[in-house]
Amino acid sequence: MTDTRPRVHKTEPRRSNCRSRNNLGQPSLEVVMVCNDAPMAAWTIEQVAGACRASWSVETCDPVDLPLWSETNRARGQCGVTALVINDLCGGDLILAEVLRPDGSRQGVHFWNRLPDGSELDLTRSQFTDGEQVQPGRVMPRPGGPPLRCAEQYTLLRDRVLAHLTR
Repeated sequence: MTDTRPRVHKTEPRRSNCRSRNNLGQPSLEVVMVCNDAPMAAWTIEQVAGACRASWSVETCDPVDLPLWSETNRARGQCGVTALVINDLCGGDLILAEVLRPDGSRQGVHFWNRLPDGSELDLTRSQFTDGEQVQPGRVMPRPGGPPLRCAEQYTLLRDRVLAHLTR
């Protein structure tokens, strides 16, 4: 059976001609999805962010964070897969930082994005509770191929986001 779903073949973020502005007061980025070198669709970064948030679920959560995931904290455990999907669609850099508990012990890591225009997009920063502190981040090169961790969660989130955007 041939998979006929749209795939992100190449994406090129570009400034939109519309007057919408992001939360930093800057012109919004427009994300253009290209398949077989033919433009398929264009979305604002706000639409991509909304599609990601709408697509989060317990099934897309990092297994390490499952005990803390809830409908009231849907961002919990979504940072790695969300950063990869945003990177798929928008390009730019992945940013990685350690997260510390209030006592200074390591809680884990946090991922977010630096977009091609230099702005940072962190859709999941709200997941942290109880004094957890995200440390300064560093650029992390995107590994080739599918992720080694949370591959199923990444694929499910990517497919849901694309389906949401192409409705």
